[in-house]
Amino acid sequence: MQMPITASRLVSTLSVICAIVLAVFAWPAKGQVVLSQVDDFEADLRNWSSGAGANPVPPSRALDVGPGGTGDDAMRIRAIGGGGAGRALVALNKQSQWSGDYLSAGVTSITLGLNNVGAGDLTMRLAFQGADNTTWFVSTLGYNIPAGSGWRTSQFSLAEGDLTRVQGTQSYGVSLGNVTEMRILHSTLPDFRGTIVVGNLLVDNIAAVPEPAASVAALALAAAGTIRWLRRRAQPA
Repeated sequence: MQMPITASRLVSTLSVICAIVLAVFAWPAKGQVVLSQVDDFEADLRNWSSGAGANPVPPSRALDVGPGGTGDDAMRIRAIGGGGAGRALVALNKQSQWSGDYLSAGVTSITLGLNNVGAGDLTMRLAFQGADNTTWFVSTLGYNIPAGSGWRTSQFSLAEGDLTRVQGTQSYGVSLGNVTEMRILHSTLPDFRGTIVVGNLLVDNIAAVPEPAASVAALALAAAGTIRWLRRRAQPA
């Protein structure tokens, strides 16, 4: 026997349909960078790899070695030198959470914790591939991380003046507006392929953050507010 369609049943059915539609459209797009996102490696490698090919030393999770000690995990990137796979210290994140429109997302800098546990010094940079799969922008300034450095937080600006286009013809705006791959690498000069080296690096807490100057200004304002509050508390009633 067919149930009659009442007003209440119709409203209920439409509500379910609307909920499904809203859920579908609210689902975040795959491969879209988001301001304040953080890779902490507590569960997995967060889509970081060495790409296609038989790399004998691909990125791996290292347990209990993060800045927080026991219970804090990190990513280990290694390189064994020579002339084959694994010769450069590189980790890449392709078509995943570090892809997308950095400019619209407001991501103007990236911070990450670095700990050089190898025997030689490293010069770390970030590299970004544009949507044409040819253009590459690389950090102009490399951060020197000496052997036995311990955990250090490095902040890489993504401002146009702080990146060097090393290959391709796409503009800064087009490339950073549609990044298809991000790399963390050791390179003595701005390059997306990395310098041959024997190295062992721990990486943790990769974070997408706003303009460094804005962050500093916010901290300064917060500090000033705290000082004013303490002064008021110190005044006699």
